[in-house]
Amino acid sequence: MNLQELKDKAKELGLTEIKNPTIKKLEKQITEFKMSQETKKGIVSEAQIEAWKQKHKEVHTLTVEVSDNDHAVCYLRKLNRDHIAIALSLYNQDKLLECGEHIVQNAWLGGDERCKIHEDIAIGAAIQANKLITFLNGSIKKN
Repeated sequence: MNLQELKDKAKELGLTEIKNPTIKKLEKQITEFKMSQETKKGIVSEAQIEAWKQKHKEVHTLTVEVSDNDHAVCYLRKLNRDHIAIALSLYNQDKLLECGEHIVQNAWLGGDERCKIHEDIAIGAAIQANKLITFLNGSIKKN
């Protein structure tokens, strides 16, 4: 595609105009937009997963079995210290569902939106998300 065709395509998709557009910049903008739209529908490409890995180092695939032939899949990044601290506080209060919801909301990269909004699926996702909190083994002894 030439520059004008890419500008037209970006406009057609409703993307904001970028200053000093080049073919490379427009191709990147259009590709990222399309990946974002597909991600919202639960369609995530290997390229998107690799991009997330480059940015976040760890990507976790969370799957909720809705029925025999329907699975809701979403992708979560590694939690940062602040998110872990809040999640542990909720966990220690026996608020497992709230803990998992906090994890899903704050570690969300993309995937099937049902994992956040459809009650039964969101509950399943939240319970599974609790597994993201892990600890290294250690020991302590009195000297």
